[in-house]
Amino acid sequence: MADHFLNALTLARFAVFLRPESTLYLPGYKGAAFRGGFGYVFKSIACPTHDSDCIHRRLGDPCVYSEVFETPVPPESKVMRKYPYAPHPFVLTPPLDRRAHFTPEQELKLDLVLVGRAINWLAYFICTLEELGRRGVGPRRSSFRVVRVESLSFPGSAENGTGTTVYDGGVRKVVGIPHVFGGPVFFDGVREAATATLIFETPARIVAGEHLATQLPFSTLIRSLLRRLALLTYFHCGESVSPENLRELIRGAQGIQARNSTLRWRDWQRYSTRQKAHMKLGGLVGSVTYEGNLGTFVPYLRVGELTHVGKATSFGLGKYSLWEG
Repeated sequence: MADHFLNALTLARFAVFLRPESTLYLPGYKGAAFRGGFGYVFKSIACPTHDSDCIHRRLGDPCVYSEVFETPVPPESKVMRKYPYAPHPFVLTPPLDRRAHFTPEQELKLDLVLVGRAINWLAYFICTLEELGRRGVGPRRSSFRVVRVESLSFPGSAENGTGTTVYDGGVRKVVGIPHVFGGPVFFDGVREAATATLIFETPARIVAGEHLATQLPFSTLIRSLLRRLALLTYFHCGESVSPENLRELIRGAQGIQARNSTLRWRDWQRYSTRQKAHMKLGGLVGSVTYEGNLGTFVPYLRVGELTHVGKATSFGLGKYSLWEG
């Protein structure tokens, strides 16, 4: 079965609720505020040596920071042997509204998705956000606190609804077990679909050939999405993916046509303290409808709503909503 590798992919989905300590000022795209400093804070919490040349990596011991932010590609790896690191096993999506400030009476919600082994490291993500809140984010270094974290089900599943609290910020204590899903739930209720509309809510940076795509034929979209899901499954869930199965799916995508596209390029940039430079991170936003025999692809598109698609996904880019026809 071409879809077998999704049976090995495991995900957990969380809503993280934050409350400002004073007026919290954030830029238009709030992922920039949470991206800056997140990795440094995570490393200060998770890396025992705080050393750029981590002794744990040199000795081959597991290091949570390395596994999350610098997932090594083993020499014997079947894929990405020319790359130093594999994709990050998380997606942190900020609030998408355009409000520039939040008062202490208002809660913010971040969406967090963890993949495979990273689900076991939820506490590190919570501690990182708590410390980031103490240090402050945004142009005025505004502070916040983590109020609670809720575990959510797979969107559209029978259990989907109100989240279950797994972390109580008032007592700073884990109070529940995350809901982990994968395999069969991705295929529940899948039916033949003749149309599917994707609404891109954050810039999608999808590579076609050696360039970022400015149009999105279905074959370009599905090739990028399948590659991302296959790499997440391989590096973070321990399941190999047959290249022939992926090629079969990509061949099937050739007959799907794009219709009624409102996709447009939106520029966005952030300042990288590590690289001491402004980084341009523009991509496609808007909607596109695909027509054809889409039933085979619906499970992948559903999972992609959580994992996002394209480049720079770990802090919210490439987010889309799926409407099945």
